[in-house]
Amino acid sequence: MTLKTNDILGTVIITPPIYYTTTDAPALAVSSTKEAMDIAIGAWGNFGPVEVNIIGSSVNAALQLEAEYSSRHEALDPKWNSEWDSPSTDPSSGFHTLAQENGQDM
Repeated sequence: MTLKTNDILGTVIITPPIYYTTTDAPALAVSSTKEAMDIAIGAWGNFGPVEVNIIGSSVNAALQLEAEYSSRHEALDPKWNSEWDSPSTDPSSGFHTLAQENGQDM
């Protein structure tokens, strides 16, 4: 694998993880996830950049977060291809699937 000149992959960084949540994600889930990430980073280091998506039970909110994820990554990666890179490409995977499982809407 060839890394770009300024690529920090595999390097311990000080930039904290970025958290993205659906509008219905329970506050306890968000705070518990952040706490667990802090513990993990304290134990093993932060080999970022790290992006954490926290999904609630609303399929519509999860679909919105999927769209935001795809837009964000399209802007970051000139080789992004929504055909295989977007979480919503495969109907059996993606953020909306997690929402269905969380809400038992299967």
